[in-house]
Amino acid sequence: MAVLAIGYMLLSLMIVATVTAASALYIESKKLLSVADGAAAAAADQISLNNSQSHPGLHLDSNVVISAAQQYLKDYVASGEFDQLSISAGTGSPDGQSARVVLTAVAHPPILSLLIPDGIPISAESTSRPQLHR
Repeated sequence: MAVLAIGYMLLSLMIVATVTAASALYIESKKLLSVADGAAAAAADQISLNNSQSHPGLHLDSNVVISAAQQYLKDYVASGEFDQLSISAGTGSPDGQSARVVLTAVAHPPILSLLIPDGIPISAESTSRPQLHR
């Protein structure tokens, strides 16, 4: 009977550890998505007017989007909030009309950090499109 009780206790502890780690990863990914949303919105504000006669209108440059996202991360994100926070490939303006920001970081969920000391990589992608109003 004692062996069965110990087995159930170990199973319960494993379930609690798994749910705790999954919840922590979910929360970290949502926080990273929130930062990506802010960086994409800041990058979308960097629109410029295209004065070309053949294609007049608004234009976003990929290099400007990357620069604006880097500045946003520098200005508004606490350096210790995410481990190994970086802007990934795919960040830019794929169509010249919208700003896409892809961020990656490493999450360290409780309990699993003992088993996975390097952490678990997470990423978030956000796209923002500027709107002009009169």
